[in-house]
Amino acid sequence: MTLDNLQVGSADHHIHYYDLRNISQPLYVFSGHRKAVSYVKFLSSNELASASTDSTLRLWDVKDNLAVSYDGTFQERKYSPLNIALVSLLSMEM
Repeated sequence: MTLDNLQVGSADHHIHYYDLRNISQPLYVFSGHRKAVSYVKFLSSNELASASTDSTLRLWDVKDNLAVSYDGTFQERKYSPLNIALVSLLSMEM
């Protein structure tokens, strides 16, 4: 993650990750949610968390462009940076 990068959750069920110096094509497109991606946040330079209206929270390895093996389900529909970070950290300890 740098200041030149931007991640965008989309109604097409994907996360689009761009280099702002060249926005003609995303660097990565993360796929796996079954409904719109409503929230995306970097947890570290190589980890990304996303929440979807399909009630799933997913963790992504940005370096390898892959989903982390944990795939959690949650009931709360109100998202905030703190909620995403806490659920992500708790799930990684499992």
